[in-house]
Amino acid sequence: MKLLDILEVLDDIDQAWKDAGRLRLINETQEEMAAYFRLQGELFMEKFSSFQNLFREAADDSDILGAFDDVAAETNAKGNKIIQDSLKSGANLGYKNLSTDFGVDVAYKLSNERAVDYATRKAAIDVTNINNTTRETIHNIVTTGIDEGKSYSKVAREIKGRFGQFAIGKPQEHIRSRAELVAVTENAFAYEDGQRMLVDDVTAAGVDMEKKWSGPYDARTSAGCINNMAQGWIPAKELFASGHDTPPRFPGCRHHTQYRVAREEEPITPKAPSVPKQITPEQWAKGLSEEELNSIQAGWQSSGVLCDQLRELQKTGTIKGFLPENIAGIRKTREALSKIWAGAPNYKGTVYRGMYNLNDDVAKAFTQSKTITIDAMSSASTDLSVAEKFAMPGGVPSAISKALRKATGKSNMLLEVRTKTGTRINGASLGRFVDEKEVVLQANTKYRVLQTAEEEDYIRVVLEEI
Repeated sequence: MKLLDILEVLDDIDQAWKDAGRLRLINETQEEMAAYFRLQGELFMEKFSSFQNLFREAADDSDILGAFDDVAAETNAKGNKIIQDSLKSGANLGYKNLSTDFGVDVAYKLSNERAVDYATRKAAIDVTNINNTTRETIHNIVTTGIDEGKSYSKVAREIKGRFGQFAIGKPQEHIRSRAELVAVTENAFAYEDGQRMLVDDVTAAGVDMEKKWSGPYDARTSAGCINNMAQGWIPAKELFASGHDTPPRFPGCRHHTQYRVAREEEPITPKAPSVPKQITPEQWAKGLSEEELNSIQAGWQSSGVLCDQLRELQKTGTIKGFLPENIAGIRKTREALSKIWAGAPNYKGTVYRGMYNLNDDVAKAFTQSKTITIDAMSSASTDLSVAEKFAMPGGVPSAISKALRKATGKSNMLLEVRTKTGTRINGASLGRFVDEKEVVLQANTKYRVLQTAEEEDYIRVVLEEI
């Protein structure tokens, strides 16, 4: 085994050890929260039984909610201890792990007084929020029951069942119960806050730090997290595009913050159009820094989302829910990506792009317009057969394809694009598909619609870059 392989294995072992430490804390909190919800359920059902003879005549649920308020007060000390212990342990672990990563664990320790103060302040707020959510759940069940004329027994069964679901339900796809959701979320906040405390300590000593929003990108990744990942490394003192200092953005969020000592920015100078033609895709990709590669991947993933936001910015002068500094960050991200792509090997010629299952309004935008601007960065191929696979996914026979289009009102389309500013890349160099002979069409490119034709399996549209 090579030295590099050994180091990678050691890194994996180290990360697994850290993950195991967090998982242990989460499991402990989950078990305690499950018991907490069961206790609240038992206490509330005892109090709720006193409403059995009055339930049908109840005009509102204020007395019933008052009964839960009594339960919340009775269990407040227990809830506070569970959350305080979770927050304190999570913050300590986050601080310790990051200080070890930076090699400063000897010099920096999170004092017990500071950890306790943090946990006490945050737990008081979090327990109140947890109880408010439970209170709202009871309110919804009771008011719906009264409105629909349900009996006391039926409403009582629903409330009892809901308390049981708090321990075994499924509020999130990757979270099994509300008890687990609370445990995961509290640990995530505490771990992130612990890391942030260390970063603040290091920054106070005169060291500038940077951070990056990291985590999975898949069908369940929210647009806000995609935007944050697309920013890459930013100064630790700045907010991410969503307005958050660190993850999680919401309960059950799967993302985390990475930190590093700040590095000097290396300005990316766009090259003249003729220069990229003299280099191969492999040479271009090899010359990219790790940051530039990460920016390309994140930009690829979030291209459509960022375009939607920029389009809103152009129309209204702002983006709903975004602070001015965050809007500036989105502009900066797009400008940086444009500069990176400017140095890539240029391609001038005809390429093909297949699309399927398009809504009618999207299809009409291509077939009923003289010009069209494609906002998002998109992928095409110099090989017609590659594009046809995307226009006819799964090799569906023509007769079936036609029937589906007629029944659903959706269309398959093949674009024949005469590009002047395409970017020729090598898939292997960027973690893309090797055999697709890929050419990237840049965002915000305007085309003239030269021809449209209804063919057997798809609509063919010929575009010429203006």
